[in-house]
Amino acid sequence: MSHSKLTLIGMASYLASEGIDLFGDMTLPEGIDKDLLVNTFLQRGGEFEVIYSDPYFLKTQIGYWSRKCERTFTKWVYVMDQDYEPLYNLDVFEEWSEEHNSLKNFNGSIARIGGGKDTNNLTQTNDLTRTDDLTRTDDLTTATNTDVTTENTRSAMDAATYQPYTKEQVTGSDNDNTVTNTGTVENTGTVKDTGTVKNTGDVTREDHETVGTVNSEDSKLTDSHTSHRFGNQGITMSQQMYTEELKVQRWNLYDNITDLFLQEFVIPIYE
Repeated sequence: MSHSKLTLIGMASYLASEGIDLFGDMTLPEGIDKDLLVNTFLQRGGEFEVIYSDPYFLKTQIGYWSRKCERTFTKWVYVMDQDYEPLYNLDVFEEWSEEHNSLKNFNGSIARIGGGKDTNNLTQTNDLTRTDDLTRTDDLTTATNTDVTTENTRSAMDAATYQPYTKEQVTGSDNDNTVTNTGTVENTGTVKDTGTVKNTGDVTREDHETVGTVNSEDSKLTDSHTSHRFGNQGITMSQQMYTEELKVQRWNLYDNITDLFLQEFVIPIYE
């Protein structure tokens, strides 16, 4: 004996008669055809009874379910869109960079040429008092050498020249004598100058200097390298890889999403 049931197709048709899409709240990532997916739902599970008797509640729950599974669907789409060589078991991309920093000095020299003049405009003021505290020690021997000769001359009445008259020779006189002192004279003590000596004014210095430069170079070099290694390493036979590729291509995105949907919303009983 048959009995009535609320099927997925029946729910969709009921809401459609009121202008409402049963799958209107369902959100899907880019790359999935919504019409194709809904058709797969109805094709595989349209005659199954739904677990919710309220069509509006069912519509809301389908929206929440799609949001819950959105990340899973996104990853499936990403993987299935990858482009690769099925018979390659090596596909390696490598990228690295090297930095070289250097500081170079070249033709480095510093030349300094100095020149200038001083202008002295000073006035010296001397305010010194000298104090002499000396003691003289005299150790001299005096020798006197005196030899004086005096000669007087007279002239006769009838003579035209003067003739000697008297002559005296004196030894030891003070006239025209020679005195010789031998020995030492020593001054002992101190001589002090006390007071101040001031220089007032200014001294001006004008300098001229030429400075050369040191040439330097700071360089930074970056080497970037990329590498792509691909092919068959020989570990797996080509026939084995081709067989695995056929299995991958039998995996269907819409069928797998439909499996999740039917497990969530219908009771799969065949009558």
